[in-house]
Amino acid sequence: MNFVSFRRMTAIIAFVVWIFATPVAHSQQERSILEVTTGDTDVSYADDSDWGWWSPHKYDEWLPGGDTGFDLEGIRITIPSTTYGLILAWETYPTMQAHMSRFDEPTGDTVQYDLFTDIETYDLAFNRPYSIGSGGSISPILGVTYMAIDEDRRSIDSEQASDHARTRLWGVVGGVDGQARLADRLEFAGRLLIRWGSGDRNATNTEDVEGAGLTQVTSSDSTDRIMWDAELGLRFEAHEVFKIEGGYRYRDWTYDNGPASFDGYYLRFIFVL
Repeated sequence: MNFVSFRRMTAIIAFVVWIFATPVAHSQQERSILEVTTGDTDVSYADDSDWGWWSPHKYDEWLPGGDTGFDLEGIRITIPSTTYGLILAWETYPTMQAHMSRFDEPTGDTVQYDLFTDIETYDLAFNRPYSIGSGGSISPILGVTYMAIDEDRRSIDSEQASDHARTRLWGVVGGVDGQARLADRLEFAGRLLIRWGSGDRNATNTEDVEGAGLTQVTSSDSTDRIMWDAELGLRFEAHEVFKIEGGYRYRDWTYDNGPASFDGYYLRFIFVL
């Protein structure tokens, strides 16, 4: 993490801590909440991406894919206290896929690859609920996040071994949850989260080394990433201990030449423990 990034992260944390410390009346959530989120998410790829192996301009052919159907996308538990709540959350993204090929001058062959990338995030955060209006609330969120990004590039019809890259980022997550009552058992719900992390990308590449032939070469680079998540939905209270929420969700990873964004409908099951 460079000095500028460290100063930026410190300023963000200090600002949000100041907001949390301001003496404003707040609501008290008395029971823990478990959320299980599923989604039918599409992957939209950026043509000008240039991160890791997601660099279409470096290949002669680039065919992205990887749209998935309804699947588990996250689990979150909120544990209340007198003033603040503790949030433990895990999220996953649809697997990103691409098929690409390029002409290899040393061998005179066209080399084809399949690229797969998986993303998971882990959050440890605090929230502070505030009551607004009749039956509404808003909860600022601040905490730390850990991002795990795994890339696998597999050569087709070649003696090359698979290439791997593992990116591990530590950073900060911030955002807000909000809800407003529309009817007796119906609420409007929204969520906005921004994650920023900094760390290293460690890669193992297959390269044609003079005198040694195809050789596995390792490299390491520093990187930082921003991902953000916005969602809007309706929440129905089926029972005092069970709610169902459905809506639209957009998650973005295109900032600073990132490769993709993710959007689609989600369905969330909420349990009051």
